Amino acid sequence: DTQGKRDLLKSFGRRQDSSAVAFVAKAISSEDTSIAADAIWALGRIGGTQAQSHLMKAYGNATNPEPKQAIERSLLVMEETNSATLHKIFSEGSDVANRRAALRELVNRQDERADAALSKALSSDDRDMQTVAVQTALHSGVSGYRSIVVKRAKELNGDALGALLVGLGSVEKKTAEAIAIRAYEDGDEAMKALALDALADCGSSNSIDLLLGALGSKDKAVSLKAASAIGRLQSAELDVRLAGMLTSDSQEDALLAIESAVSRSIPDVKATLIQLLKNDDAKVVRASLTTLSVIADEKDLEQLLEIADSEEGETRRLIVALLKKVAPAIGSESLQKRVKAL
Repeated sequence: DTQGKRDLLKSFGRRQDSSAVAFVAKAISSEDTSIAADAIWALGRIGGTQAQSHLMKAYGNATNPEPKQAIERSLLVMEETNSATLHKIFSEGSDVANRRAALRELVNRQDERADAALSKALSSDDRDMQTVAVQTALHSGVSGYRSIVVKRAKELNGDALGALLVGLGSVEKKTAEAIAIRAYEDGDEAMKALALDALADCGSSNSIDLLLGALGSKDKAVSLKAASAIGRLQSAELDVRLAGMLTSDSQEDALLAIESAVSRSIPDVKATLIQLLKNDDAKVVRASLTTLSVIADEKDLEQLLEIADSEEGETRRLIVALLKKVAPAIGSESLQKRVKAL
């Protein structure tokens, strides 16, 4: 019966029985599409030049999309399938997924046709094909393939550009930074987040203004990503910039620097924050205490305790609240008793 025939074909395929190729190939022309599909699958699993020859003959004779798709899938898993066939499937394949798989295989083989295939894929209207091209090229480890993607970077958007941002670690840093900056400036919230993640690793002094601007964004998700990027960016110039902003007359600059101090080690930051508690600007005082609650050690708490003894009003109340919150976690028993007595 039909099921028995299908089980037999599958068995030949699973056992990769090369002696059964001619027998299995006859079933490709079966009027029962399920039997034909199992025969095609089995030949792909058996492999070898004889099986490939039968599949190629059937591929040339196929007129309906379903058997063509099945034959393409079998050819794609066979080591014997030559580059010309792969390129044919990539260019003319009856199934989108098969065309993408053919592109991956051409690149993985570093085939002479891979350059042209990548360029064609990157200019395709199929956004998923573009994404596959970017990912495959960047993961290939071949500089020439990466260069093709980088040259087309300005034409990319959506998931394809996102894939490029995620893979910028394999691209020269100056070029990677330029791509990430453009993606941030032109992108939506999700793209901005990916760009900020990329800049954390490839950014330089050229990215500082962008990162500080993103930190001050009203979009909380963007602001949080910027804070993370600022904490990770390797830049002595950023440290100097933030240290100057801490004591700036601009409230906006001061607040941005104070927030950055949570994730970045700014020179003399704790001493500066403690001095800012004497500031007349209530927002600056609150922001300084918020950051100190995260980065302060016991020595800092001792200084805050002295300030609380000499201050009064809202500033004293805020300092006392911080001490009561933090002292139980990092303060000595002596310090904790003094805080309780406040």
